[in-house]
Amino acid sequence: MNVKEAGSISRTGLQLGDHAPRPPEPQDQDQIISNWKGDLSSPLVSIKCNAYNHAGYIRDAINSFLMQRTNFPFEVIIHDDASADGTDKIISEYMERYPFIIRGVLQKENQYSQGKRPGNFTAHLVRGKYIALCEGDDYWLDENKLQIQADFLESNPGFAVCGHDACVIENGIVVRETKLRDNQKRDFSAMELQRGVYVLTLSAMFVNKLGEAPPEHSQVVNGDDFFLSRLGEFGGSKYLPEIIPAVYRRHEGGVWSLVDDRKRKAHSINTQYWIMQYYSRKGNSRLATYFASKAAANLFSSLPSFSFRELVFLFVQLLKMFFIRKFSFFKKRLKK
Repeated sequence: MNVKEAGSISRTGLQLGDHAPRPPEPQDQDQIISNWKGDLSSPLVSIKCNAYNHAGYIRDAINSFLMQRTNFPFEVIIHDDASADGTDKIISEYMERYPFIIRGVLQKENQYSQGKRPGNFTAHLVRGKYIALCEGDDYWLDENKLQIQADFLESNPGFAVCGHDACVIENGIVVRETKLRDNQKRDFSAMELQRGVYVLTLSAMFVNKLGEAPPEHSQVVNGDDFFLSRLGEFGGSKYLPEIIPAVYRRHEGGVWSLVDDRKRKAHSINTQYWIMQYYSRKGNSRLATYFASKAAANLFSSLPSFSFRELVFLFVQLLKMFFIRKFSFFKKRLKK
């Protein structure tokens, strides 16, 4: 069953227990491009997709990109991190069929295991004014998603990012109707975005203004919170309920979806620590102090989950940053 056959899908998405529809087979390249206006070689939106051992899923992701109905040019940039299951061959097949739309970076040696992030290898390829994200094991359901989001950002320069909801599936069956809590289904100010809010990565479209990732970003496992905080420098975030929720796939090979709670807490504390380090280096003491407090609170609420050694290390790092910030504050006051 494809999206066009799934007449039961409403704007609010799928219901618990439903079989999730799959995107339809895409039109050929000339048909897709025929709807575009303006300079066809200058895409308004760049879709970035990271893949690793996603052979069973990557077609759904790419087909959901190619089904997008837009009046502007878009491009698809896919990074495959040396998959061992033939994912790279599937990507190569699409690159041959859609050479004007799809470009890929196909690694021969796994880069993530060497501490290198996929985004480092595709950043120089991005040409769009806006960037949309989707991992190779997830996919979109709304063929108008890109058009709706780009139209909004073009008309509302006070926003840096916009997103929407997603359902969660396992083995093709909906196990969660929404991935967002009700209090996350709203707009957020630039300050709220900087302090940390939840915008689904597979739903996000944002302004291409971040530039090269800071060194602190390479120290975190899940960088979503980091890049969203940095986007707050350029505006707030918009929630778009009119977009049909996307599909987040939970499976054994998922990098994040099956991480246990203990590791999630540790990753969260680590992320807050490095965001604190970033804002400290940038001279933003207000946000550095905020994330120091957030990391400390998170740490103390998670005491039973960590070993004594882990707790000592985290506590020393937080204490160190606290005194550095205090020393810097008094030093500035004395200079005045």
